[in-house]
Amino acid sequence: LTRSGLTWSGPSATGRALVAGAGVVSLVVFSFFCKFVYRAWILRGIPGPLPLPFVGHLYLPEAPAVLRFLSTCRRKYGRVFHFWPGNSSLIVVAEPVAARAILTDGRKFVKGPDYTEKFSVCFGEGLVTSRDPKHKRDRACLGRYFTRDAVLRHLRMMQALTETAMDEQLEQHCGARGDG
Repeated sequence: LTRSGLTWSGPSATGRALVAGAGVVSLVVFSFFCKFVYRAWILRGIPGPLPLPFVGHLYLPEAPAVLRFLSTCRRKYGRVFHFWPGNSSLIVVAEPVAARAILTDGRKFVKGPDYTEKFSVCFGEGLVTSRDPKHKRDRACLGRYFTRDAVLRHLRMMQALTETAMDEQLEQHCGARGDG
């Protein structure tokens, strides 16, 4: 193309590479946005604070103190609500009967790798996070020790040890304490 004596030979290789790179990045961002919109649409009937794409509830000033944030949400939205730590969604069940059913009924509530991965940060690899045959063996071995009386006798100690262990694990994995 010639105009007023200047010659233009088209975009350079660098320009084409930048346009292609921007296109790929745009496509990835758009796919994550679509995934967010799809999940948000499916969970629209479950109460909870308004999540934003890519950051979920992390834009809320109280969200970094996760345990306190979840406690506040439970009081505000009820015993079942959604929580978005980033672009993924979690359903929080704070109803004891339902939580027990979810944790113990492996046929209706299948423990997938996501469940094991998330809970193993706090609980390690044990009864809560194990699956299938290992879970059955562990439960048969430990079940007799988890009677109501035995748990009540040692509840305060278990709470203190659990909070300490969670804080240590969260600090190690996230760089911050879990209770704010």
